Amino acid sequence: MEGTLARTPNAPREPGLALRVLSPLREAFRDPASWVVFEDVPPALESLRSAGARLAVVSNWDSTLPALLGRLGLASWFDTIVVSHVEGIEKPRPELFLRAVERLGGEPKRALHVGDNPELDEAGAKAAGMAAVIVDRRSRLPASPWTIADVSTVPAIARVGAA
Repeated sequence: MEGTLARTPNAPREPGLALRVLSPLREAFRDPASWVVFEDVPPALESLRSAGARLAVVSNWDSTLPALLGRLGLASWFDTIVVSHVEGIEKPRPELFLRAVERLGGEPKRALHVGDNPELDEAGAKAAGMAAVIVDRRSRLPASPWTIADVSTVPAIARVGAA
């Protein structure tokens, strides 16, 4: 962590800072109160489920993710949760995406990955033979047909892709 801070522009250079903040930061990440479920997410998940979609989470996270998703009221929407820490591989490695597709009983060419990081999500999904859209809620990325502002359009994108 000290190395990460040293490479981060404008980060404080206070000795021992990383060791003092690492544990509270990890705890904050595990606390459901630290997270907000955007209001467009539940209706999109409901629409996808109603259309018969099988859903997975593919995440670079630790083994606490399923419980966190449960406390946020999201876990029940997903048929499988594929977590890098548990699997021993991280995005963008295509194997992580392929494990999710396999557990869903699907095919990569019929799968759509929705992520927020082009380098990890888009690159990994495409390397696995999947389509990908990137959610850019803050309009930081160049405009693209595969960049969306929120997940409200994902059910329509999935329908078109499945046709």
